[in-house]
Amino acid sequence: MRHIFLILFSLVAVGNAQFSQNVRVLNTPTVLVGDTAKTSIIGEQNAPMAQDASTEAATVISYEHHEVHAGSHYFIRGYKMIGSGDTVAFSISTPDTTAWTHMVFQVTGSLITQVYMFAEATVSAGDTITAHNSNRNYLDNYGGVVRSDPTISVEGVCIDSSAVGAGGGSKFGGSVSRSNEIVLKQGKSYIWYLISGSASNYVSWNVEFYEHTDRN
Repeated sequence: MRHIFLILFSLVAVGNAQFSQNVRVLNTPTVLVGDTAKTSIIGEQNAPMAQDASTEAATVISYEHHEVHAGSHYFIRGYKMIGSGDTVAFSISTPDTTAWTHMVFQVTGSLITQVYMFAEATVSAGDTITAHNSNRNYLDNYGGVVRSDPTISVEGVCIDSSAVGAGGGSKFGGSVSRSNEIVLKQGKSYIWYLISGSASNYVSWNVEFYEHTDRN
């Protein structure tokens, strides 16, 4: 019986060793340790995760960083000085595909600034803004449409609102940001309003997003 067990264990080890050279199987067939300075962890996708030889730290990157390398991460940045009561408006219309837009953004105002985000809007016209690819080895080919000063026929539903900037006792400008992703619905339009409450107000915006299709 013992010999049968050893033969079966050897077959498992040999079968898993095809994923990497110089590896041996530990407690589970999904963890393989190399005989050199590298460690490979093999998951369900049969893809190894590398380990730094000097520090033995796992060499990984964030998913957003991966999307930059893959050429599907984009950004929009700009600024404008506006007067009291003036508004900067721009919209994003997502492609009607399962490559959903995952977004984070930051808005800054040197003086009092109100920021609103609307969903389920209907927009047209306006000046088209190019969403630049974060990997400059790829084309600026975001599947949706970004507009400044769009014509708005349906404003939609306000899903986010904030106020930032100096005023009301504050001596400094401020910013509002969404560091956690918001996944935009496919085939829909979204509007952002930046409304100044002061004269000579510098407002700026930084919008970053990537397209991703769910694997499961």
